[in-house]
Amino acid sequence: YDFKYNNILCIFKDTYGNMWIATNTGRGLIQLKEGELIDKFRINGQYKHLNQVTTIIETTPGELLFGSVNGIYYYNLHSNKLSEISAQKLHLPADTPIEVTAFLKDSQKNIWIATAKNGLFILNQKLEYIQSFSQLTAPEEKILSIAESPAGQFWFTTNRKLYRYQPVENTCN
Repeated sequence: YDFKYNNILCIFKDTYGNMWIATNTGRGLIQLKEGELIDKFRINGQYKHLNQVTTIIETTPGELLFGSVNGIYYYNLHSNKLSEISAQKLHLPADTPIEVTAFLKDSQKNIWIATAKNGLFILNQKLEYIQSFSQLTAPEEKILSIAESPAGQFWFTTNRKLYRYQPVENTCN
């Protein structure tokens, strides 16, 4: 497969063996299913390309989240429906731009969403809001990745620092 003039931003394999390849432009998000490339997804009754998807996670078998520089999308493989997750669902003003940099499914099956400018958000498996952390980092810092340790601590990196969040103490250092 030739992705001429595109940068591949991420690749992900879902429970059913589908490969998902995200590029910065052109075809955007691509599902490689049984050797066939599928690059248009139906949202609000119209087919469209999803560009600049930076991270992908499977919340439950057949249900995926796509994080992009333009927001968060939920995709159901079974119904083939794609929908945008609004800023309001994250308890942000409706017109707030969300640039997603990383996802994590923790040991409790909660979904952590790391963003470039809005901090961290936690949703449960049904994608209902649990909590957010908007003041963990300095405003000029961009959260790049997040991981959970076996001890239940959460580590996240920014363009400047490494942080550790301890849920039991509710502290970050």
